Amino acid sequence: MAMKSAIGNDSASRQSLEEVLAQLMELAGQKQLWGG
Repeated sequence: MAMKSAIGNDSASRQSLEEVLAQLMELAGQKQLWGG
């Protein structure tokens, strides 16, 4: 992903980014399940 390459090799930042993306995807999935 372009975002990861933009951050670089900082594993900590990359991990936090992945966690945020995972949360956003989970919220999006919940909204779809709720029909919102």
